[in-house]
Amino acid sequence: MKKSYLLIAAAAAIFAACADMDNFKEISKTEQGAEIAFSTYTQKATRAENSTSAYGAFDLKDHHETFRVWGYKNTEADAVFNGDSVGYNTSSTNSATKWGYLFNRYWDKTATTYEFYAFAPYDAPFSFDGVSSIATQKDGYFKITSAFDKVGDNVSPKNAASPVASWKGLTTDNVDLMIADTCRLTDDALKNAQNGKVQLNFIHILSRLNITIKTIDGFDPTVATDDSLCVDSIIISNFAHAGTFSEIQGNVDANQLKAGATERWTSSNVKKYRYDLDYTATTSPIYAVEALMIPQTIVKDTINLDGTYPTGANVNAPYIKIAYSIYSYNPQDGSKETNKEHFTAYYNLAKVFGIKTNDSTLEFNEGWQNTLNISISPATIKFDASAAPWATFKNEDLEIK
Repeated sequence: MKKSYLLIAAAAAIFAACADMDNFKEISKTEQGAEIAFSTYTQKATRAENSTSAYGAFDLKDHHETFRVWGYKNTEADAVFNGDSVGYNTSSTNSATKWGYLFNRYWDKTATTYEFYAFAPYDAPFSFDGVSSIATQKDGYFKITSAFDKVGDNVSPKNAASPVASWKGLTTDNVDLMIADTCRLTDDALKNAQNGKVQLNFIHILSRLNITIKTIDGFDPTVATDDSLCVDSIIISNFAHAGTFSEIQGNVDANQLKAGATERWTSSNVKKYRYDLDYTATTSPIYAVEALMIPQTIVKDTINLDGTYPTGANVNAPYIKIAYSIYSYNPQDGSKETNKEHFTAYYNLAKVFGIKTNDSTLEFNEGWQNTLNISISPATIKFDASAAPWATFKNEDLEIK
């Protein structure tokens, strides 16, 4: 993400459009506390991840360098922040002002309650239902009302031995979406915040699909006399690519819906995700696909290896199609390119992830990443020839005199 977003060009436009200065209450010097500052961290994905993973970054700046914030205090529900943009200043040597915003805001020592809401990045397609009265605890919440379309862009560079830790700065439309837990400060928590920073915990609200590929022995591209295997493409079909989001649906409390929830998304518009790869696989696993997906659950059913469905199968069940080519080594002239053979295979996506019954589903939930590790081990066609013995039909003796 370009640094120009951080408090320079974006600030002038964003604050002019979003900050309603008439909502801010003047307070006296005796009531005024320290400047309100922010500190952020993010959840870790709840599946297929450990503490040493490259996905385990805890600071929001590793995912986004901007967020938008709303803040209210109990006295007449004053808007301390009203959709203001906060940016991460990488050049600042003062850790207290790394996350900065336009026009300083100060703690009101007479206030007994503060609430903060935030999402990232600052230009994400959220709308906010603001707090009308903290006294009645009417929590604010975020929505995406128009279908948010995830085209399933692949951000994994070809032959990437390591996973992509974040999408920051990458030339892709596959933008991560994050919302912060409601930060409600009262009593000791409020006093601690006034002496430090508002802690905002951001949660990924999209799901993530990772696919790694490796070959088995006999396909080492670094060995001149080995055959080589080129992964041409991976297709994920019948997967929802668009959806709308509401942090509160029905009577469900927003604070009960954390990472792993599916109730907040309504998915629609299934499509085919195609990842054209065209790279030579190795005996070490390579990240071939890393993409953000609309949260959804997918069902298990049967699909044949040639892409046809058995009678009665669910033809809408998501499946994966793998296409690859093998270049065989020619010992006569030392070439590989002239001996190319194509292969394709289809698999039900839920089934390859280990879903064993049709009653169960594979969950692509908020903040979860599912990783499929594919090992390709083609069997060489070999011949063993034998001949049938001569069968005796009739045996006669002839005597010639």
